[in-house]
Amino acid sequence: NSNKIENILTNIRYHDVDNIYVSLNPPVKAYKVKKDDINSVISLVNLIKLNSITQDNKSEIKDFIGGGASVNIVLKDSNSIRFSLNGNQFRISYAEYINQDNSCKNLEELLYTLYEAN
Repeated sequence: NSNKIENILTNIRYHDVDNIYVSLNPPVKAYKVKKDDINSVISLVNLIKLNSITQDNKSEIKDFIGGGASVNIVLKDSNSIRFSLNGNQFRISYAEYINQDNSCKNLEELLYTLYEAN
């Protein structure tokens, strides 16, 4: 259910996060988000708006030039939230959603920018 996933994402708070790990593809690179950058990532994660993929909107799926990112947000209570995104596609566990605004693309761009800054 996209509403349930959105609710989880919008309720992640900076003080609840222990670490964020990112894998980019391409390039196939993994890194840990610096503590100073965690709030920027969480701010964009909180903005993600999702819709379930249907036959009507399936043709709207677009890849972003970056190639995609996998994100693992590790919370201080040892739980984690893992998802991947590519352009306006968002995947969590075995579910796939479409992002109707630019929030996934903006997060993907930030993750590539943070990698390049390392």
